[in-house]
Amino acid sequence: MGGTVPARDVSPGTAPDDGLAAAEAWVRDPRDETRRAALAVADTADPAQPGTWVAFAAGYSGGSMVEGHAVPCPPDLTAKMARIAVLTALGQRSGRDHKAALRNCVEACIRLADDDGKPAS
Repeated sequence: MGGTVPARDVSPGTAPDDGLAAAEAWVRDPRDETRRAALAVADTADPAQPGTWVAFAAGYSGGSMVEGHAVPCPPDLTAKMARIAVLTALGQRSGRDHKAALRNCVEACIRLADDDGKPAS
């Protein structure tokens, strides 16, 4: 996969999402400090927001779940948190918007599964 993070579609006037920003920071700089920062944001964020679960996904991507104690993250926890983020986001859509968002998610998953590291043409 390439070294860039694709731009996300954010509607004008949408409030910044601290959870999503923390997760994106970890993607760009995957050190333990940014992972822990994402987890700290997620711990205090609104569970009704998809960005909270994206931050949990980044926070549970490895290392210890608890600062100061060796509590390893279960290997499937990041995937579970990402799934919750997607389902939470889809749950906030309705009608045609929901159908289009679901289709976009499926298409993105197919692209991800087929990704050979080359830019899309």
